Amino acid sequence: MKLLHRLAATLATATLLQFSVTPLARAVNFGKVEVPQERFVAIATPFGVGTRRYNLLIIEQISNQRRCWQEVGNNPTQINPLFETFDFSGICGRSTDSNGYSVRLNDQDLGSRLILSVVPRGDELVLVASSLRERNVQVEIGRTNGFAEGYLKIELDPGWRFTKRTYGGKVLGHVYLTSDGGNANVPPPSPPNSGESLPPADREIIFTPSNDNNRPQPTPTEDRRPLPPPLPPLNQDSNPQNSPRQLPPPPPRERIDAQNQQNPTPSPSVANERKIPTFE
Repeated sequence: MKLLHRLAATLATATLLQFSVTPLARAVNFGKVEVPQERFVAIATPFGVGTRRYNLLIIEQISNQRRCWQEVGNNPTQINPLFETFDFSGICGRSTDSNGYSVRLNDQDLGSRLILSVVPRGDELVLVASSLRERNVQVEIGRTNGFAEGYLKIELDPGWRFTKRTYGGKVLGHVYLTSDGGNANVPPPSPPNSGESLPPADREIIFTPSNDNNRPQPTPTEDRRPLPPPLPPLNQDSNPQNSPRQLPPPPPRERIDAQNQQNPTPSPSVANERKIPTFE
């Protein structure tokens, strides 16, 4: 029963978010602006233990106060991450995931369709834009031109460049990997199946439970757990060892005879008691 209530609450919340957020997301149209290329660098950042894997990191030199990175060598070019040695707030821009960068191809924001990843191919690392749903969509954007330990610079392929996202005439922090030519041909998205389609760029993906009647529904007894046995009454404990211990009855009050009041040695049981005369 608790599971059904929780599922109903989740469905109501998701429906409310879908009606309140989706119209705003569909109305957003982002633009781009050209930027100096020397103030940006794409870096293959290693992570993991054992099997070495890499993330994409884009650094922007916002201010000339301090250098954000240093390049060493060629083929591949190693990156000395200077931004890790000081507080780079307001000096260096740092984009670490799809919230900070995406692909823009032929003036179309493909952030909701393509994801960026760094994969090993041969003796180098390649920056690839691929689709999780369309296996035939995979675009190479840049490469390290070799392999070495540490942070490696990703050289963008010809026709690719850095741009920044704009909205309403304002430049945002989001970085585009942009191409406007025919060097990267991405096929149009495949027709949706069963009314499902990819959301537009920068739209929040909201998952709602499916109403598929063909899916087998669990019987009510599958989610029910047996109730524990009832506790025994407090005054009918079957185990005598667990029953509360009874206090012994109080000792009987001894009668004090008036003739014994003159006895200089009273008994210990009545030594501290008040002597009360008796009447016969």
